[in-house]
Amino acid sequence: MFLASIHRYRTEANITKVVDAKLQGLPRFLRNGSQLPKEKWKFFFPAPKANLSQGRDAKLQGLWASLRQPATEGEMIMHAYRTLNRLALTVILLLGMTLGVHADATTTVDTAQGVVRVSYPITADTVIKVMVAMGSQSYTYDLLKPTEAFPLQFGDGSYKISLYQRVQGTQYRLLTQSTVLVDLPDDFVPFLGSSQILNWTPDMVSIGKAKAMTINAKTDAEKVQLVYGYVTAKIKYDYAKISKLKSTYVPSIEDTYATNLGICYDYSALFGSMLRSVGVPAKLIKGYKNDIPEYHAWNQVYLDKKWVYIDTTYDAAFKAAGVKANMLKTDAEFRVAKYY
Repeated sequence: MFLASIHRYRTEANITKVVDAKLQGLPRFLRNGSQLPKEKWKFFFPAPKANLSQGRDAKLQGLWASLRQPATEGEMIMHAYRTLNRLALTVILLLGMTLGVHADATTTVDTAQGVVRVSYPITADTVIKVMVAMGSQSYTYDLLKPTEAFPLQFGDGSYKISLYQRVQGTQYRLLTQSTVLVDLPDDFVPFLGSSQILNWTPDMVSIGKAKAMTINAKTDAEKVQLVYGYVTAKIKYDYAKISKLKSTYVPSIEDTYATNLGICYDYSALFGSMLRSVGVPAKLIKGYKNDIPEYHAWNQVYLDKKWVYIDTTYDAAFKAAGVKANMLKTDAEFRVAKYY
């Protein structure tokens, strides 16, 4: 059992709060109504469930509570004057800390690729969080490189992009925040390009392999079958990897391809990136499968004018045990938490 670190991210004004999910339990693989030999498979996905919400600063609450009627008219006037001065100063300080635009932080929307590119000169001691939000939906990421791309998976509309910097411990301050109106060329753009989690470039060895193996494929269905067959046959589950991972871990498809080892996050990143590189829309999904009680990662692929579920980690286990598995899964088998 692996318990992911529980993180709470707050600005100095107590603006944000994040609670991570608890990862525990072992998956059950079913065969003809009974379990396969009980191998203790451990699946790990480090990304926390981040929901940032507006809060109230304790100092402001205290100031409002202190606005009570003094004993005399003179005391009332003096009390109100002092209180308003204190309140104005506090608001000015809070606005300066949380609403200022940071000169070193930039965000650029690339609608052609379906991403927002975020840049900030991070160092070894700098911890930056990026929040991409639309309405009630919001995903939070770690900025791990000076410039990274994050998907605009919520589609067309108004996005709010926020950058937070850790001050100390679990305290964060808002560096900058911008609102952008996004109009994508089509709904599939965010699921064809490269972003932080499904990070690929045409010159990667793994992408070269995907293009080579599908060069004669005439349909998307043929491409999917070929890439699925490769990933489920070649990649083995890496049991030793979990204990070495940090909570900020994101996959490297080149490492997975080179070592032929990975966890569910790696399987789904490699499979999804390979498909995207050959023109097949693919999502990486986080959530739960009905017979795997742990937090899990798999893919959703656009085939025959609909999105279908494919779980290469799950099926690789069956293949290794000599058991046939159906590539296409049913909606009832999954509960989606997030998608990329």
